[in-house]
Order: sequence, then structure tokens, then C-alpha cells
Amino acid sequence: MQYRIVRSALLPYMESDMYTRNSGSGRYVVRSLYFDTSAYQAYHEKAAGNLSRTKLRIRSYGDTAAPGVPLRVELKTRWGSASAVASHIPWPEGEVFFS
Repeated sequence: MQYRIVRSALLPYMESDMYTRNSGSGRYVVRSLYFDTSAYQAYHEKAAGNLSRTKLRIRSYGDTAAPGVPLRVELKTRWGSASAVASHIPWPEGEVFFS
């Protein structure tokens, strides 16, 4: 119930992103693949509450892993509790990650 109240109150101030607009259903799936060291450095930094950390991920936006589904490589760096910066590049279509 609270979800619907909050959603209704915020809806006039929100704008759909391009993936939502292009989905046809007003929704889309985001899949994330996170990378870490063999010693699980990113996991341990998060678990320890380290506020200055970096993570690398590949994200896909779409219901399937088909050609043409957007992929992005993202490097997210956090400094302190309130700020985060994501650098991202689109994955070149047709490029294979592992062969």
C-alpha cells in the first residue's frame, strides 16, 4: 500500500528512460555481472563498510541476451557515503567477451 502512495506522489516528477520508453510494457530487465579479485577484494570492502571503493560490472538492458541488446561496461567509484560516479562505455556490438 505504501509503495503505491509513494509511487503516485513521485510519478509527476519522474521521466521514463529510453529503455522503458522502448520496451512497450513500461518495464525492462537489467542484468549485472560484477567482477572481483580472486581474494574477493570488492566483496570484503563492501562487507567492511569501506566508503571508498571501486567496482567493475557489465550490464545488459533487455529480456534476452540477443544481438542488439545494449551492453555496457561500467566502472563505478565511490568516495564517501554520498557520492558515486559511474564511467561507462557501450560494449561494441558483435564483440565476443570469451571465446
